[in-house]
Amino acid sequence: MGINEKEQFFPASLMKVPLAMYFYKESEHDPSILTSTISPGTIVQSTLFEQYFKPSQTIDINKKHTVQELITASIMYSDNFATEALVLSMKEGGLRDTLSDLHLNLPQTDDDYMQVKDYATFFRVLFNASYLSQDNSEKLLKLLSETKFNNGITKYLPKDISVAHKFGEKLIDSSNIKQFHDCGIVYVPTRPYLARIMIRGTDMDKATETSALISKMIYNEVIKQL
Repeated sequence: MGINEKEQFFPASLMKVPLAMYFYKESEHDPSILTSTISPGTIVQSTLFEQYFKPSQTIDINKKHTVQELITASIMYSDNFATEALVLSMKEGGLRDTLSDLHLNLPQTDDDYMQVKDYATFFRVLFNASYLSQDNSEKLLKLLSETKFNNGITKYLPKDISVAHKFGEKLIDSSNIKQFHDCGIVYVPTRPYLARIMIRGTDMDKATETSALISKMIYNEVIKQL
């Protein structure tokens, strides 16, 4: 079911998922890509946009990192330095090609919009291993299940329930409007489901709490159907 699922939001850090998918897809043609090294200090900016929910750890931009290490930092910690290093090292039009492969016309920058319902595509193709190989799909879903952010859809769910998810945040320039999103697969035994919650408002903490409460509501309804 969907409520206002055609509403448009800035994807922000949610786009780190298709970015990771791009590199995993490339590695299926050239396995050495994931072990190749990048020196972020030579390409990333010294400062990036301020994150309300700051990563618990970030890469050392003055050291070399493998592509796999950068993907891990980008997904698990939402590290923007790792993400920028990946973006600047990918081939031109790479993300656009990934979106085209999935028959999606989604944003390629944080300044574009996307519909709530469209973001589900990434998690569906990972769950079904219909774009990446089974191994790479499982590898990325495992990273998403190990994300260190737990204030959104996972907050009030049982700790033994695995959730492969990604959150994003966005402060709208020249306003006090903020956006918070958390989307992912909740692995309820025999009844896994996909939850996508996107919120706009003026208080980021209230947004994350609202996301957590809605997620708990969905979980309770699913459990009733078992």
